[in-house]
Amino acid sequence: VFEVENITSGPVATISTYGWPQDIQYLNPYVYVASTGNWGSDPGFVYVIDPQTTTKIDSISTNRKNPTRVIPGMDDNLLILCAGVWGGSGGSVEIYNPQTQLLEDSLLFSEYLNDIGVGLDGRIFVSTWGSFSVFNGESHEELYSNIGGGNNFYFNEAGEVYTVKFDVDSLYGYDSNMNRIDDFLVGDGPQNIIPLNSGTSDIVSNNPIINRFNLMQNYPNPFNPETIIKFELKEAGNVNLVIYNSVGQKVKTLINTHKTVGEHQANWDGKDDIGRQAASGIYIYQLRAGDRQVSKKMVLMR
Repeated sequence: VFEVENITSGPVATISTYGWPQDIQYLNPYVYVASTGNWGSDPGFVYVIDPQTTTKIDSISTNRKNPTRVIPGMDDNLLILCAGVWGGSGGSVEIYNPQTQLLEDSLLFSEYLNDIGVGLDGRIFVSTWGSFSVFNGESHEELYSNIGGGNNFYFNEAGEVYTVKFDVDSLYGYDSNMNRIDDFLVGDGPQNIIPLNSGTSDIVSNNPIINRFNLMQNYPNPFNPETIIKFELKEAGNVNLVIYNSVGQKVKTLINTHKTVGEHQANWDGKDDIGRQAASGIYIYQLRAGDRQVSKKMVLMR
């Protein structure tokens, strides 16, 4: 289920989808929502939504399981990242043509996939856990493979790409020929990169105003034996933070209490409510506060 909201008046529609909605993309005139299955036998779908009527008009079946990202590609095509099944079948990138409503090509992988990006020159960047490959945006020919990094991508006008590698706490930069030009040690378990406006002076405030309900990606991820989950509350109230396994069974309640406005965090030690070690695999952590709810996935690797 996901909500369509007006920034001033709040929710205007609630649309039900099968599985776990993971990503959303607007490509005129429709909205596309990637929704995974149960990370097992169910494949998941990409739903096509008419924003004018807030109704589902189609669902796209993919060749591989668990679509997690949808982004624009070249020639107004849509790139669908199917993560695959952790420890099982590999993932894929599906190239979908909205005009013909057909999957025109697939890039198949033997590994579970993590992220996807498109450079300013149209090249497609696809990452597994720890490395990435680069493909021609038109022919889909593989240009480079097994390049270090791959947790999120940032592209600049010089044709360079920056990416982070969580297991070695590093930020890497590459030129357009994928020669490494920068290598920095950063904080523990980096997950994302965002550009900062060079004219911004007050980057961090000692007393920031929290104006959103936000669940952040856990770090490190994947993890063993412990991970940190942070979240932000714009209103005080009762909060539940719960861990579920891939089939929806509750594993651990991390928080079930009143919390104040601001940023909070909880640690999960990989154990269930009675102290047993949880098995390796994909887990869902869900934050609920009042009538708001959001979920993210994480990977425990023993």
